[in-house]
Amino acid sequence: MQKSTLLATVAICGLVAFTPVVADDSAALLALRSQPAVSQDALAHEQQLQARHDYLKTTLKAGGLSKAEKKQMKADLKVVKKELKAVKKANKKAQKAYDKRLASLTKNLRKQYGMGPYPAEISNFVADKPEVLKPFYSSLFIEGERNATLNLNRLGLAAMEAGYYGHAEWAFDRAIDKIEAIYADNPQAKAAKSKFKEESVKDFKGEPYERAMAYYYRGLLYLRIGDYENARAVFRAGEYQDSVSDLEEFQADFAVLNYLDGWALQCQGRNGEEPFRRANEVRPNLAAPAPENNTLMISELGAGPQKIGEGKYNEILKFEKDERFGETNARFIVENRTGATTEFTNEIASSVYWQSSTRGGRPIDGLLEGKASFKETTDAIGDGLATVGTGVALAGLASGDSDAALIGAGVAIIGGIFSAVSASSKPQADTRMWDNLPDLVTVSTGAFRSVGEYRYSTVYSGPHGDIASPSEVYMMGGDDTCGIIWTRSRSALNVPESSPGARMTWKKMRKQKKRVQQKDMNFRNWLLVEAPIDTLQAELR
Repeated sequence: MQKSTLLATVAICGLVAFTPVVADDSAALLALRSQPAVSQDALAHEQQLQARHDYLKTTLKAGGLSKAEKKQMKADLKVVKKELKAVKKANKKAQKAYDKRLASLTKNLRKQYGMGPYPAEISNFVADKPEVLKPFYSSLFIEGERNATLNLNRLGLAAMEAGYYGHAEWAFDRAIDKIEAIYADNPQAKAAKSKFKEESVKDFKGEPYERAMAYYYRGLLYLRIGDYENARAVFRAGEYQDSVSDLEEFQADFAVLNYLDGWALQCQGRNGEEPFRRANEVRPNLAAPAPENNTLMISELGAGPQKIGEGKYNEILKFEKDERFGETNARFIVENRTGATTEFTNEIASSVYWQSSTRGGRPIDGLLEGKASFKETTDAIGDGLATVGTGVALAGLASGDSDAALIGAGVAIIGGIFSAVSASSKPQADTRMWDNLPDLVTVSTGAFRSVGEYRYSTVYSGPHGDIASPSEVYMMGGDDTCGIIWTRSRSALNVPESSPGARMTWKKMRKQKKRVQQKDMNFRNWLLVEAPIDTLQAELR
């Protein structure tokens, strides 16, 4: 399929899915807000009359006027005063009607949407965004601060594939800002760990592999423009994110980040032996590139891991491999101007699924078991105390021992409190996920005069041979020193508007605490000012 056709198809599908039905109240509210309560002409007229009124009064008070002048000014003042009173009354009436209409529209909308966003606000926000990215910007606007990092990552990857590199850089920069703020020991992060907060209510920050991938993509964008020092910095920061979870730290083992760190050093004319060695320790098949190789070819295969909740309370977060696609490797076909071709077989540098389901190279069964243990314990205590208390109370009543009956009743109440505490902890696993990630990241390198002098295609293969799959190059760049080619076997654009499990219902959104809704409103107001628009055009490859 041609790339332009693919983008158009995805854009149309996305628009069908995301375009809100603009309610009359919503559109009317936006129209009302865009207009002043009192017209500029009416306000100017009032100001002119007020100035004339004040001048006449001051002049009369100052004295020094002839009898005729004084008489004329008094007559003028009487006329101006009457007209000013009428204009002020009319303007006040207009303001009152405006406020009443505004309050009525807001009240009606808040019954359905809480503090927003309202349908017309969503439509207005995405109106100046690239067509193919509108579904991703829509989710970013609707889901607010809670899913900001998730939606910025999804948007960044989609924009990168579509060639809107300015949008991609903006999105990943903002996502990384939020990731690093969350891991700066701030109160929000602490609150999210509480056993008395439902896991899916906290602001999304991603599992270690998701956070690391945000840095990976930002680094690729730096490589595209030949900024090797910043590329190295984000690759190394991504390696750190791979080693940090909410409660523990592990040995970093994201081989592709080490490899890319070494590549950026080599492109600077420096020694990348150490990061290449670390990559090879994790992936023995991943050898350092030859010194003369100046072009990096990256191909991403398949789809990333799926998150599920398991256990009695869905408290255990587990990761499943997405088995829908069969590709396990990629070959780059490079054609020069004479039509001669050279084939490069990629090596697997990292598996995103492996990164999700291991910590420090060790397989894990699941996450959040600590919270489940807390719930099991309090349930057991509560049930036990309630049973004992009821038994003591009944025995006391039967024997006529009122003290025993009271004690038993008290124990039963305490047991009920423990059970209530257990029920309130709600330790459900957070299954929101970055759903347009790949599974395998594969690499190869070659020595070319200049990236732009060649034609590139990719052939994907699996256990049963080659697989028919889109093979266009999504990103090509670099400088005279080094080049980069980036492809994917599966489009990052071909996903639903909202990530699975990420979006709340309108009912749940409007029932959130006002401070939470206000935080989302503040985020949307920030987006209205800061989000890039369609002037950042897609770049030709």
